[in-house]
Amino acid sequence: MEKDEFNKVLLCISCGNKTLMNKVASYENKVEDWTNCEYSNQQELLGISYDIWNLYFCPVCHNVTLELAQWETYSSYPKIVYEIIYPTTISKSHAVPLPIKNAFEAALKVRHLDGAICALSIRRTLEMMCKEEGEIKGNLYEKLTALGKRGVLPPILDKMASVLRTLGNDAAHAGDKDFPPELVSSMIEFTEIILDYVYVLPSKLAEIQSDIDKEKTKPETDVTKVEITDLST
Repeated sequence: MEKDEFNKVLLCISCGNKTLMNKVASYENKVEDWTNCEYSNQQELLGISYDIWNLYFCPVCHNVTLELAQWETYSSYPKIVYEIIYPTTISKSHAVPLPIKNAFEAALKVRHLDGAICALSIRRTLEMMCKEEGEIKGNLYEKLTALGKRGVLPPILDKMASVLRTLGNDAAHAGDKDFPPELVSSMIEFTEIILDYVYVLPSKLAEIQSDIDKEKTKPETDVTKVEITDLST
């Protein structure tokens, strides 16, 4: 397999900069798939799959990004699929609706650049969540209150969302409100917890319940009783 270039332009989730990163480490796992040939005693190679982990160093914030590249030879036109493994964000979950995911990713990109802009993006994320959950009337406070009354948000998460809404309002006005890194980190953490509760956990629960239901519907294995003759007689 042709290896990736030594340096690569990537978006650093840690600092929000899209920059040229230096590859500092790489590990490849190669798996060959063999089968017995039908007309001979020899084995035939069906295909090869590759998992390659590349570790990149950000020259801006001095943090690392771990990228997984996957590739296989089974198809006629194989493609390399890339995925950022670290840092991880809840926005990568397929359970989170795309508009909400995009809004939250916008907040992550600027978290180390401008805390006020990050707060505005988080407020927009909450607006998107309310819309996705069917609450479109009133201001954000009224929408979040409605979600709380419906049980979509439990009391503690309702309070978290209210704090985020207030911070988003502060960011929207030209005041003296500071957004230090610790506060921005808490805002990100609160938002991840809310999205995890509303979307990710129900999705995981549905998957587990589906597996349980499949196990229940499996036909029982027939056990044939065999009479054993006592040979000692």
